[in-house]
Amino acid sequence: MAGLDHNPEEPASDSTNGPASQPPAPPAWTAPPRQPPPAWPPPSPWAAPAPFGSSRLANVAAVVLLVLGLIVGALGLVGMVGGLIGAGFASNSSDAGIAGALGFGIGPLAVVFGVLEITSAIGIGIHQPWARWLGIALGLTGVAGSIWLQISYPDVFEFFGLTDAEARTVTITSVALHGFVVLALIAAGGQFRRRLPHGQARAG
Repeated sequence: MAGLDHNPEEPASDSTNGPASQPPAPPAWTAPPRQPPPAWPPPSPWAAPAPFGSSRLANVAAVVLLVLGLIVGALGLVGMVGGLIGAGFASNSSDAGIAGALGFGIGPLAVVFGVLEITSAIGIGIHQPWARWLGIALGLTGVAGSIWLQISYPDVFEFFGLTDAEARTVTITSVALHGFVVLALIAAGGQFRRRLPHGQARAG
C-alpha cells in the first residue's frame, strides 16, 4: 500500500529520545588566586654592605695626622737637602756632624714618617682598620721621637733658626698632638665598624 511505503534512505524518527542532545558546555575559566606580596623584598646577593660608623674623634685625628705629615715631611725634605749641601761647607766638625745627621739620617726619616702620617690620615678617612693601627703606632713614635730629638739633637732646631724656648715649644706641641692622635684613635673604634640594621646581631 502507498501509505505503508518507507524510504530506506530516511532515518527512522526516534520518538522515545526526543530531539538530539547537545554536547556539554566547557567550564568557565577562572583566574588563579593571587599570591600576597612578601612583607619586604628578599635580600639580594649583590646588596651593598652596611655603611661604616662615624667618629668625630677619628676624623679630627685624621686631620691632625695629615697636617703633621705635611709639616714633618716638608721639614725633613728641607733638612735633608740642606744637610747634604751644608756638609760640604761646614767650618767645623760639629756643623759637619749636624749636617750629616740631617742629610743622611734625620731628614730622610722625617720624610718617610711624614708620608706614613699622610697615608694613615687618608686611610682613616675611608674607614680602613689598618690605618687606625698605623696611626696609633705613628702617634707613639711621634711622642718618643720628639722627646728624643729635643734631648739628643738640640742643634737640629738651631739649624732651622729656632731658639731654645721655641724648640721646647715645638717639642711640647708635637708631643701633645701625637698623644692626642693615639688617644683619639684608641677611643674611635666605631669609625672602623659597619653599622648593622636595627635588631641584627653582629657575627662573631
